[in-house]
Amino acid sequence: VIVKLINMIDLRKKIIFIHIHKVAGKSISAAMENNYIPKLIQNNEYFRWKYKKYFLRNTIFTKRDSLTTHSYAVDYKNYLKKDYKNFFSFAFVRNPLDWQVSMYFYMKNATGHPQHNLINKMSFNEYIEWRCLNEVTFQKDYLVDNNGKLIVDFIGRYENLLLDIRKIEKQSGLIFNLPHLNRSNHENYLKYYNKSSKDLIYKYFKKDFEMLNYE
Repeated sequence: VIVKLINMIDLRKKIIFIHIHKVAGKSISAAMENNYIPKLIQNNEYFRWKYKKYFLRNTIFTKRDSLTTHSYAVDYKNYLKKDYKNFFSFAFVRNPLDWQVSMYFYMKNATGHPQHNLINKMSFNEYIEWRCLNEVTFQKDYLVDNNGKLIVDFIGRYENLLLDIRKIEKQSGLIFNLPHLNRSNHENYLKYYNKSSKDLIYKYFKKDFEMLNYE
């Protein structure tokens, strides 16, 4: 079994990466991790797993105690307590319209996803109606404390991924040679919406549009 990196605290350089679903998170995590894995074993899955298990765990970890696969910034703050302020935290966000297209195709194609059987029966616009009326998750919630105050140092945009990654490299001293993992293949996101589904996204994801400055 290969341990896949989802989100990360880098204890050596004091960096926290907050991974929002379907916003290049696996690629960013893998790129961060590669800074600590010798090149000779990076391409060997068995030795890579062994190295992570026995040597990397004291420098970088993805799950511990109260932290889960997609932890919010407030979860990291609660875990690190006063030390949180000594960490550089960053996350990436995505246009809510594009985000939901990527989520839909990921769940539709990932047979192991817990909602695959439900989503696989829906057209895209049926999915949007279901999402908005039953299970709205905001990107902004990953970034704020319990009072709604932003507690993440840098918020990059998926649309400016490489440019914003360069900024993080300068801040952190890490090198990001991004692989493209967990990609959902689809056309331009605007092609999938009709007026009704687009109106639903604008209405129910208004908080994300406003806080993340997407038009």
